[in-house]
Amino acid sequence: MIIDSQIRPWFAEFTPYRHIEWSAWRFAQRRIPPRDPKTLEPRMLQGLDDPDGSRAVAWMDEHGVDAGLLIVLDLAYVYDQEPPTSIDEINRAYSEIAKKQPGRLFALCGVDPRRPRSAELLRRAVRDWGMVGLSLFPSAGFSPSDPVCFPLYEACLDLGVPVLIQCSPHPAPMRNHWGRPINTDEIGIRYRDLPVILGRSGVFAGRSGWLDEAIGIAATRANYYLDLSEWQSFGALEDEAWLTKTLARMRDAVGAARIVWGTDGPVTWRPERDKRWISFFRELPEAAPQHGCRFTTEEIDLILGGNLQRIFKLPL
Repeated sequence: MIIDSQIRPWFAEFTPYRHIEWSAWRFAQRRIPPRDPKTLEPRMLQGLDDPDGSRAVAWMDEHGVDAGLLIVLDLAYVYDQEPPTSIDEINRAYSEIAKKQPGRLFALCGVDPRRPRSAELLRRAVRDWGMVGLSLFPSAGFSPSDPVCFPLYEACLDLGVPVLIQCSPHPAPMRNHWGRPINTDEIGIRYRDLPVILGRSGVFAGRSGWLDEAIGIAATRANYYLDLSEWQSFGALEDEAWLTKTLARMRDAVGAARIVWGTDGPVTWRPERDKRWISFFRELPEAAPQHGCRFTTEEIDLILGGNLQRIFKLPL
């Protein structure tokens, strides 16, 4: 079984326009002289929407992925601008996408904890709309250990659902210091029974970021999980010796039962790379010894999907 920990379709009506402006500006700087960002803005979200989930399921079918988690990002506070659609309606829309693909897609509620009645929204999303967890994005400008988040964690415990917290660098204007894994520290003390997934495990472009910090904090918190989503687009497959040894280090630190696999598509999806991102893990029990490591088939089955099914209680 293979389950993708993060699938993130983008919709213009769910996105603050300033996010599109910042994205276009960033891409424009890739050339010298820079291009006019205004000419790039219409292309920023092109092909990334998926109103009925059929694109995600087609990709899953092509690559042998059984299920995926849809992730909602609440970006209004970082841009000081609300999207055209309310956060309640955005979450409801994602839950409806999941319902259109039963047994294949499951949605996580995404809400900034600084919003009034954020915990109320989470409770409604899980109880009434069938969402299966909470998604937090600290780089939007808050610490995940701030008391403003506590009502959300308490709601998660009441509802019996996990939280996925994005813990890697993100492009400006994100406030990256809030996204460091160490900022989750308080959660593991106050809410030790709450499963906490460290999104991307601190990794960013060129395998940079805060991986060591993510492994360190997860090793000291028995309810923390390390997530591999988007590693394939950050260069992990370019050095399979590094990737094998890093996975072994993660496994030795927290156990195979606390590592989860993902892609963070569709923006990251590339057909040949995606196939390799799956086959690498399938082949790891045989290939790992050449890099001085060992993995069992049972460990790989946990990483590729067994852990997510267990954590989220997915009916698969």
